[in-house]
Amino acid sequence: MPTKPVDVQDLKLGMYVAKLDRPWTNSPFLFQGFRIENEDELGQLRQHCRYVYIDPELGYDGPRFERNKPKPSGKTEPRVATGSKTGEELLPREPELRQAIPQVYQYRRQAIGFLDNVLKQVRADQSVNTGAAGHVVEGLLRSVQLNLNASMWLNNLKRRHEHSATHCTNVAVVALAFAHHLGYTGQKLIDVGIGALLHDIGLMRLPTELLDKPEKLSAEEEREMREHPESGSRLIARRDEVSSTVLNIIRYHHERVDGSGYPDGLSGKQVPEEAMIVALADIYDAMTTERPYKTPASPHGSMNIIRQLADSHFPPSLVQAFMSCIGIYPIGTVVQLNNGVVALVVGHTRRTRLRPEIMLLKHRDGQVFRTQPLLDLDKIGSDRNPEQWQILRVVNPKDFGVDVARATEIYVDRLYAKAVERPS
Repeated sequence: MPTKPVDVQDLKLGMYVAKLDRPWTNSPFLFQGFRIENEDELGQLRQHCRYVYIDPELGYDGPRFERNKPKPSGKTEPRVATGSKTGEELLPREPELRQAIPQVYQYRRQAIGFLDNVLKQVRADQSVNTGAAGHVVEGLLRSVQLNLNASMWLNNLKRRHEHSATHCTNVAVVALAFAHHLGYTGQKLIDVGIGALLHDIGLMRLPTELLDKPEKLSAEEEREMREHPESGSRLIARRDEVSSTVLNIIRYHHERVDGSGYPDGLSGKQVPEEAMIVALADIYDAMTTERPYKTPASPHGSMNIIRQLADSHFPPSLVQAFMSCIGIYPIGTVVQLNNGVVALVVGHTRRTRLRPEIMLLKHRDGQVFRTQPLLDLDKIGSDRNPEQWQILRVVNPKDFGVDVARATEIYVDRLYAKAVERPS
């Protein structure tokens, strides 16, 4: 039976919404196609749509729903029921995240504003004022120390055409977290952050059309791109307040330990550690970001690629430390548990890399968790059958109809609680 249009005022609980009168991405709904289960969903549909298309066969009383309904097996279905002891309650640390997000966002906005000014100065061929860089990085460092999970979630709010300022801010956040993880402190840690913030300053002279070109670069365009570490370091070297650590990062963040990098073809211990710290952060953010010339890799997929670069591009010990910092299951990874539930990794600590905090998306039969409940796998007590709540594998979100970008927006919106506007 085909779908049929229904005025939102005529919708009833149990109807299956197959299509909206607008793109799903312009709605608050995470999944494309769902059964109306409560008054809140009815209210949201009436608020955002004039009419929708329903599938009568997939409604609660429809023949296909009855035909495909799971039959009782005598075994307890490992679902999360509202108010049950299996984990529907919010994460204990969600209030901390909720409080941290607005402050972390302000530090990010300050950094992006600083970089926007640097970009204008570079393109106008004016003297670059880096004097505020230390203050900006101190803010980003406070955000990382305040709540790393909140910082990483805002990093994950990516846009296809995001500008250099956003990328450089993301790299600075990851580099600061990684350097802190390695034991960097004081001015050395701040300098790593400044270098990360300014690592691509040489690219700011290049036209956006070249940076976002979807086709293969010509030999001349490739040469221009590969000159940016050297031109960037020359640009910054004019400033007396810039340290050698910052200059090393800007000039050497494309060098690799096997000598395959540029601009100087350094190898082994010739490549400064601070440059490799920022290089790993740069690669990670670049791989997980959609650009006009490529689709993004998943956070977990990006970590697998970085793992393969050990020995050839980076020292194995540094790669291992980076994986320990970011996590085996980085924030934004979609996983399937051994009970069949599909979930999104939303947080972890250094102690809980293998048992992160997750947002439940789909039951094992494919039905959607309507409220996307949160569960801390490390805090499941023995009375909750913890053996049923272990990560079995990382999955491709598309195989389960999961839009990670949309899920990220919904989760951050939940944390904001409308306290601040979402970053653009």
